[in-house]
Amino acid sequence: MRTLRAGLLGFVVALVVELTLAAALGLSVNGSGWGDVRLALGPLPFVTIEGGEGTVRMSVREGVFVIALIAGIANAVGARVLATSPKEAAQER
Repeated sequence: MRTLRAGLLGFVVALVVELTLAAALGLSVNGSGWGDVRLALGPLPFVTIEGGEGTVRMSVREGVFVIALIAGIANAVGARVLATSPKEAAQER
């Protein structure tokens, strides 16, 4: 149960951080007049920002959730490793 809780918490925290960074990027695009911005890693899109005259439209794409899922899994694995005592680890071998 502790591992699941740690994984969900890691997912939520990573998602909040990514959405906050995407919103900050959207505000900077609006202020600087860059126009359209697409942030992607290969075929995996993260954020699409379309800037116009005084308006900004931001779309959160699949990549944001994939990165948050990876962070949640890493947090769950880390919690599991830290929760295992050295005695238990020696007995499992």
